[in-house]
Amino acid sequence: MFAALLIIGCSGPAETTPVEDCHSDIPPIGQVWAKRVSCLAEIPENGEGTINDWLLVNAYTRLIVRDATHRLTRLSGTGGTIIDASSSIGEDGVTELQPLIQGGWPISGEMYAENGQVILEGQQENGDTVTIQYKLDPLAAQLYVDG
Repeated sequence: MFAALLIIGCSGPAETTPVEDCHSDIPPIGQVWAKRVSCLAEIPENGEGTINDWLLVNAYTRLIVRDATHRLTRLSGTGGTIIDASSSIGEDGVTELQPLIQGGWPISGEMYAENGQVILEGQQENGDTVTIQYKLDPLAAQLYVDG
């Protein structure tokens, strides 16, 4: 029994992310990168982010948004909260930030990156659908949240 558990415990995911998908560097001024976290170097020092969370970074700010299937400090609902925030090369300065939205935080959802944004499409407890978009200003350390 122990050997079987050891083998299962050591088997990792079948898919691996190519090294070139890792964006630990800083984008040029005027650009925003939004993508799934593919390596630990993308996460700010002392951050809570993990592989498969979502990276949003410009020349001034690096944010990690928790993947929709996981939670950090919340007892219910889905992910989609900001769990790491730093300057582009600094240490994480937050534990978790959650926007307040009418109808409450989604209980389930899906996330993706598109057009320099990280987007959560979720279902609230009352059945309503909500879309939350995180977008960094390409020329400043400003985050816009719409939804």
